[in-house]
Amino acid sequence: MSTKSRSGYTAAQIHQYYDRIRLPEKYRHEPGHASTKIASQTSTGLEFLSALQRYNLASIPFENLDLHYSSHHSISIDAQEIFDKIVGGGIKKGRGGYCMVNNALFANVLRGLGLHVTSHGARISSSVSAAKGIPLDQVSFSGFSHMINLVSFPDNPALKYHVDVGFGSGGPTFPVPLQHDEEGKLNIAPNQWTRLIHSAIPGTASDQKFWIYEKRNGDQNWSPCYCFPETEFLESDFKVMNYWTSTCKDSWFTQMPVCLKMLLDESGDKIVGHMHVLKTDFKKRVGEEALISRELKSEDERIKVIEEEFGIPLDEEERKGIHGMVSEIA
Repeated sequence: MSTKSRSGYTAAQIHQYYDRIRLPEKYRHEPGHASTKIASQTSTGLEFLSALQRYNLASIPFENLDLHYSSHHSISIDAQEIFDKIVGGGIKKGRGGYCMVNNALFANVLRGLGLHVTSHGARISSSVSAAKGIPLDQVSFSGFSHMINLVSFPDNPALKYHVDVGFGSGGPTFPVPLQHDEEGKLNIAPNQWTRLIHSAIPGTASDQKFWIYEKRNGDQNWSPCYCFPETEFLESDFKVMNYWTSTCKDSWFTQMPVCLKMLLDESGDKIVGHMHVLKTDFKKRVGEEALISRELKSEDERIKVIEEEFGIPLDEEERKGIHGMVSEIA
């Protein structure tokens, strides 16, 4: 996230990223003049961006395993370290990360492809920790602890698109235009819907508005997931956010491991479900059908699922890192 990283990853790194997310050949535009030309028009650029987001979500897990299965119990948001960890070049390649890792990687890929990207902080809604739908007027929001990206195209720079590859199962699966939307769009078939609204939030002056990302399942009420301003955040902002998220005992990331990945349909055209390990819970769901739902009763069992289902092997030193922690399965 340094000034240098704002220029994006190199062409060679982007080709490695294409391989990492198993991007189909038809979307593999050559970084440089070719990709910049694609990104110059909303019609072509949005299709490209949507494909990158979709395959990223289905290939790079949302996870915090370094906070539990490591000797250092820390997470870096340095651009090169993120690339080495997730894409290649480092010993621990093939991993994922939480919002400030996955969205930083994605932002630098997009910049390297010639897209205009800004990164922003977001406040998480209390409805997320409650794990149930709560209307906007009944929630509270955290301090800034989440990261999202906004993307725009040269032929219509006034219209920005909200892009997030680091939120988890309720996050957007496509670029969402910054438009106050009462209708909403289908996020995951058959019944998860999402929208953005522009509104004040509880606890702030009524004339101060945020973009609020909301979702609902079926005919339930809309419930906010997080809110964000259009003010661009600096590297130092995300460093502060990452420090709190990765060290504070009030951060749930320090209390339990999570590993989550979205699932694509056979055509690769849409996301249809997800699988996750959350604490001791292992689930695999497509649409409304739970294909797998079981409790993990030992560390060996959880580590086996992380390796076999998510492709993340943990060596002996990493496995020992969780010993004595509150997150360990006793």
